[in-house]
Formats: sequence, C-alpha cells, structure tokens
Amino acid sequence: MGYYLVTGATGVLGKEFCRGLLAGERKELFLTGRSEEKLAALAAELKELCPDAKIAYKACDLADPVDIEDMFRYSDERGMNFSGYFAIAGIDTQKAFRKYGEEKIIRQLRVNIEGNLLCFYKALDRFYKEPDTTPGIFETLIVSSMCGTVPIPYFSIYSASKAFLIDFY
Repeated sequence: MGYYLVTGATGVLGKEFCRGLLAGERKELFLTGRSEEKLAALAAELKELCPDAKIAYKACDLADPVDIEDMFRYSDERGMNFSGYFAIAGIDTQKAFRKYGEEKIIRQLRVNIEGNLLCFYKALDRFYKEPDTTPGIFETLIVSSMCGTVPIPYFSIYSASKAFLIDFY
C-alpha cells in the first residue's frame, strides 16, 4: 500500500476528496497545493478525523516543473511510494480569449495539462518499481469539467485543457 497523491487538496473540492479517501479506508495521503499554511491546516484537520492516518504534504505550484520535481524529491527522500493519483487542481480564466495575455494562457495550460500529466507520470512511475511487473491497481481520478465536453464562452483555454484531460485519461 502506498500514498494517494492529491493535487489541489486545499480547495473546496480537494478537501472533500481527502475526507472521502479517508472514509474509504485510504489512510496514506500526500497532499499538495500552493499554500504550505493551508496544507498544514488541512493535514491537522484530517489527522483529527482519522488519527491513524499518515498525512504528508508539500507545497507545489503545478505551473512550475521545478516545484513538481522538488515535491517528488521530497517524497522520494521519505521513501514514499504511490497507490493512486487524484488530480483535483485546476485553474480557469473567465474572459474573452483575446484579453487573456500570454502569461495567463501559459499558466493555465501548465497547471491544467502539463503539471497534471507530469504528476501523474511521476506518481505512476513510483508505483511500478519493477518496469515489467504489475503490482496491483493504481487508482486514478482526474477531475475535468463539463466545459471539456461543451465549450463555454469566456472559458476557451479552460474548456480546451479539460477536453484534453478527458481525451487523455
């Protein structure tokens, strides 16, 4: 058994998934979000709900590949392996596409696609310690959006990135 990596753990939806994982007898959680403070508070709350749970956390900005690498180095240094990946993190920008600006476009694509795939790849890689073996089931949940199936005005990048996730997974 290994840890379940939960991205976007400190958001409203992320917190509920963390509580649900504990209720479903998944007692080893590795939480990530951008705020170390919020992660510490969530970890404390989850430990109160389930004192025998193992809760680890590391702040990480999914738009930054260096942060992602640091997060996995942190987990490797502690000997963590992973049994699942719950991708809750995502960002949207609600405005006409021509008003986005390059920085907003790049950030949204990095979080919703690049960061998501990189975390999935790295967690899955740690699940398969032996390249040609199947150690069991790697539980995966990727939160997308109805916007990924039916684009909505003023959510063009968000809709496209969520459609990518639907098609990839």
